Amino acid sequence: MYSSSMSKTTREKERGMMFRLLLLLCLGHCLPAVLGADSGITAHIGDTVMIPCVGPADTDTKEVDVLWLFGGKPACWFKNGSWCETGHYVNRTQLRSIQQNNFSLVINPVRKDDDGVYICRINHEDRQIIRLIVKGDGKREDAETPPGDPVCRLYREREDPPGASSGGNSAVIAVIVGIVVTVGGVVWAAWLFK
Repeated sequence: MYSSSMSKTTREKERGMMFRLLLLLCLGHCLPAVLGADSGITAHIGDTVMIPCVGPADTDTKEVDVLWLFGGKPACWFKNGSWCETGHYVNRTQLRSIQQNNFSLVINPVRKDDDGVYICRINHEDRQIIRLIVKGDGKREDAETPPGDPVCRLYREREDPPGASSGGNSAVIAVIVGIVVTVGGVVWAAWLFK
């Protein structure tokens, strides 16, 4: 009797430890994606890509400052009703929809030198950090654009260009979170009712 009671306690401890380990592994894998840290989007040379960045619902779109950084340096920004682009981004970018607090950056066409880390900053606050991974065989040559002065123009809302893509990360994240919750619930219920 003493040994069966001891083994039951040992089994409960093992189940509890296994549940914690499974939960820790799932959270360690899924949490960065859910929080938007270290997210990555893959695009091919010549594609149109949308790098997501959504502002808070209470953002006053008439007085919003949006800055997209690439490699720690300003790439493009919206301020005082103007959209400005620098370097190789000139005439290749747009914002998704300021009126809907969607400050996602659309790049068309994607070039090899677009590969890297992007930071979306709204009103001087970092909102999103995303890595753009550009794939391609390198046969298509990128146009050379000297760094020069920024090019600014009045901002006008536009529709998505044909073929715009955000990489489909939202659906993948939702599926992963759903699986984690389901597996965690099953393990927890099994432990609870044994």
